[in-house]
Amino acid sequence: MNLSSGAGLSPLPERAAYCSAKAGLVMFSKSLAMEWAKDGIRVNAICPGAVDTALFRTSYESHPDPDARLEQIRARYALGRIAGPDELAEAIVWLASPAASYVTGIALAVDGGRTFH
Repeated sequence: MNLSSGAGLSPLPERAAYCSAKAGLVMFSKSLAMEWAKDGIRVNAICPGAVDTALFRTSYESHPDPDARLEQIRARYALGRIAGPDELAEAIVWLASPAASYVTGIALAVDGGRTFH
């Protein structure tokens, strides 16, 4: 399993290198899934949106108006909120589990609806 980003599915302004790298990781995962399926090896990519971590908080806390910046970020997401780390972890655990034994070659967006619109 690879950890990509919603930015690998739907671009963000002024982040061309980041978005390109994450899109490349999605296609890398799909290519490996195709190559390794015959050996029973599943390969998938998780594409998270914003997750409430210390690193994420630095993206708005240093802004002149942190609350306004956080609202601007939340507005990108259909669910209107930032994910908790546990929400991302649960998707990863499911995709790695036997419950997902027939799932390979996907880019699973765990992003509160940012990339579907």
